[in-house]
Amino acid sequence: MLCIFDFEEAMYRQAGVPVEYVGHPLVDLVRPHLSREEFFAKFHLEPETTTIVLLPGSRETEVEFNLPPMLDAASRLALTRRIQFILAAAPTLSPAWLESMVAQCYVGRASVRTLTQATYDALRHSDLGVVASGTATVEAAMRQLPMIVVYRVSPVSWFFGKFMVKVPFYSMVNLLAGKPIVPELIQKDFTGPNLASRVEYLLDHAEAREEMVKGLRELIPRFGAAGAIQRAAAAVVRLLERPQASLETA
Repeated sequence: MLCIFDFEEAMYRQAGVPVEYVGHPLVDLVRPHLSREEFFAKFHLEPETTTIVLLPGSRETEVEFNLPPMLDAASRLALTRRIQFILAAAPTLSPAWLESMVAQCYVGRASVRTLTQATYDALRHSDLGVVASGTATVEAAMRQLPMIVVYRVSPVSWFFGKFMVKVPFYSMVNLLAGKPIVPELIQKDFTGPNLASRVEYLLDHAEAREEMVKGLRELIPRFGAAGAIQRAAAAVVRLLERPQASLETA
């Protein structure tokens, strides 16, 4: 077993599974390509305006549950402050479909721009992120972006999931830290008003954002060093080069 998080190694080893910790491949991949000036100019954004990046998930079903309350919060925030929103489209989603969702759900006055192939730049140059629980929280943590983690599933999935999953936190960021360094709004707590309130608090309290960034920075070593993909490939090669007899007894 090749694992990407350090805590997994002990779990597999304790279960008697041959294991090697290689680190997270995203360490090499989560890199912005544009400067702040280039980013705001390319996507016709206002560099002096508070910028919130929205990451509602990578599957249509996720987006259908997560995006409407995000846009509800955006509508509320646009009533009281100058603000702009970036909707970062996962490569698995159609930008046209995402924009149709925005047209259905968003009634605010602020700009909501759908961006493709620019997620890491958006994470680097935004002031705050609203991020669906999953890999995107790790990506945001690697860019040390203050964030609010959100997630919704169907009532049926939530009902049965409660009996199968027992964890203190839902986001990988908080699980790795072992404490709540980023707020989580999950299921019934994930509403437009609740999210707008959390966003307003973080925007109005620089010390809270700085404390969050400090916690995210402390997580960086937990993702491992660069070169995880190469280490994983090397481990596979070593396995393939082992004598057949040792493979059969492994």
